[in-house]
Amino acid sequence: MSRHLTRAAVALGVPANAISIASLLVGLLAVWSLSQATARGAIMGIAPYFVSAVLDHVDGEVARLTYAESSR
Repeated sequence: MSRHLTRAAVALGVPANAISIASLLVGLLAVWSLSQATARGAIMGIAPYFVSAVLDHVDGEVARLTYAESSR
């Protein structure tokens, strides 16, 4: 699944750091949903968690394909 999103991100010129921030925000949404300690919260938290994990993979793939490096 991440392969298709990676190709789209590279074609659109989306930087890896922007994908990292999106992954973080979606992950925080997942944590908040899961912290509600209800069945509905658990169900509503699974989808954003999955999306966050996929975005994390896309981030790394985009960075490798575009030869992006940190300043360190």
